[in-house]
Amino acid sequence: MAQLTAMVADPRHSIRRKPISPPGAEAVNQTSNSKLMENPSSPSQPLLAADRLTGVNKQRETTTATSTISDDDGVGRYLPPRPLRPLTNAQISLLVVELLVVLAMAIGGIKGLTMLPMLDIFSVPRLDQDCGGYNVPPVEKNLYINLQIVKNLSFARAKLLDLAWDIIIGQGGKFLHGWVLYRVVASQLTWMMEYSSVPHHFQLDLLFSTVSLSALWSTMRFLCAKRPARTIFPAVWFLLAISYVLAFSSIWSAATGYLNPSIPGYRMMDQSYVTIASESLTMCWPVNTERLGGVVPAVVPGPRLRDCYTSFEDLDWNAPNCELEDGTDDWKNLVAYYKTKESIQNFFSIAYSADVVNKSVDLKDWMHEYSPSGNGSLTGVMFYHYYDAQEMGDPAEADDNLEVEGLYRQLTGFQFAGVGQDPEAEQRTDSPWLNSTFQLDTSVNMSKWQSGWEDWRTLGLEPVPYNSTLWYNGSAITLDAPFLNLDADKTACSWYNGYPSLDLCLCYGNTLLSSDFRDNDKLICISEEGYVWGFSSVVTLIGIILEVCWILGCFGMLLDVHINSTLFRMNRPGSGLVRNILDVAGAVQRDLGEETGAYKDRELMKALERCPPVGYEVHDTDNKVGRIAIVSMPGSRNPRNRLKIESSSLYA
Repeated sequence: MAQLTAMVADPRHSIRRKPISPPGAEAVNQTSNSKLMENPSSPSQPLLAADRLTGVNKQRETTTATSTISDDDGVGRYLPPRPLRPLTNAQISLLVVELLVVLAMAIGGIKGLTMLPMLDIFSVPRLDQDCGGYNVPPVEKNLYINLQIVKNLSFARAKLLDLAWDIIIGQGGKFLHGWVLYRVVASQLTWMMEYSSVPHHFQLDLLFSTVSLSALWSTMRFLCAKRPARTIFPAVWFLLAISYVLAFSSIWSAATGYLNPSIPGYRMMDQSYVTIASESLTMCWPVNTERLGGVVPAVVPGPRLRDCYTSFEDLDWNAPNCELEDGTDDWKNLVAYYKTKESIQNFFSIAYSADVVNKSVDLKDWMHEYSPSGNGSLTGVMFYHYYDAQEMGDPAEADDNLEVEGLYRQLTGFQFAGVGQDPEAEQRTDSPWLNSTFQLDTSVNMSKWQSGWEDWRTLGLEPVPYNSTLWYNGSAITLDAPFLNLDADKTACSWYNGYPSLDLCLCYGNTLLSSDFRDNDKLICISEEGYVWGFSSVVTLIGIILEVCWILGCFGMLLDVHINSTLFRMNRPGSGLVRNILDVAGAVQRDLGEETGAYKDRELMKALERCPPVGYEVHDTDNKVGRIAIVSMPGSRNPRNRLKIESSSLYA
């Protein structure tokens, strides 16, 4: 006792306590308690508080007295009453900006949803990128990582990247969403308690355990009881919003992942498997060996398939993306013949040649004589230039007649630079075994050809080929009319349309692939090195939709509070740790009294379960100071009896 007296007397450790009521006040309080218990329906009077009537008046007197007490440094310990003022223009402007931002998000989200039918969110990566998506059941495809963002990762890096996502986005996002949700729920709950009343358990769980299973349970209990219709919608949104935040980290963790990609391989006739990179898959030409006198083999292999295509899927619609001249000399001879053949047959079109292919003297002379404006400007040979009309111009501006007096009796075709040829004199033809010669029918008169955009084939002006000569491996092979088709069978490679004008085919070793070998029954996925990290489009889409709905719901709840809540519009929001503690502590103390120090939390909660619901109310005091407090409200609260605040009054 002496020690306590010394501590109180020490000015450095002075303790300010609420003044103790004078003797006899306890008896008066007990009398007032008995009177209040006879009238428990008054919402303005607490049910089980220790102070009543006279005690309350005495407390007001002592509170007024203690509010003037100062600390040793001269600063007041207790906060004085003050008026509440409406929102400022700056706060209203901020609210408008928030509204516009969320409105823009809503419009963007709705527009995105309208595009969903055009998106194949269930698609898996291309077969050449990852074969694994083609070997899983349809249900598992919904979770497949088909949006692959980072590739060629080691296992450790892929694991760390996925772990970083789970920690930063999953757990960090859950924390951020929980913080936002608390502020929204606290504000909406304050507004609900202005026009209605809520149970103690509902208020306590939502304010102090917002993102928890207990908050979900309290919300479901609230919805199962008979409540005012206006409180049902916010409670339902509480239930959905809390559920989403609880599942946030799980949803966005499931949206990402890492896997070991695989490439497709197909089982061939010898039971071995080939991939796009296999050396045994090549471009090739099947030829008629009888017509060529047995000099040329039945199948002439060319460039490797991997040099011309990046995936098996490209075989369906793309021409080879490689230099066809990259091959053996035998292969180059065939290319030279075919390119010349293509140029002559497509008399009024372009025969493209790569940089390594040179036009022979004959073709250059022909081009110069009949198309001087285009001489030397093309990578291939173009024969349809007009004298006085610009290329690709208006057909009406072209000359009506183009005089072509006939074709050469014999043409020497394309040749390859650097093979039996002086590289400094590209037009020399001292390597005859690389030249292909063609004899054409000179009886075809090309004069008086009507220029314009008609199909020249309908005019019967296609050059008529005659005899030709193919040079192959140093031997001249004379080929009689009609014009040569080297193919052994035109339908042998009908399934492959990569380069139909050249009649190219695909071969496996020296075997012609006469049918498509890409059968799903023969497909096997071969694992590659490294890992990829990315997203599942289905789970990601679900997460984005839930996120947009959650944001719009939060904004709707805040907008309701901004427009309707009296406390919020008077700059007294309901969110904040200390604010919530003071409001809830006052309500609990009024219902359970001050002698609660010896009770466990479970016992206190049971006692609160028996108390009426609570809501906000303003108590008028004798000194014209209103006290904003949470009080018990037995029965149902009249919606018209909502909380009212006047800017001219003082509030404690």
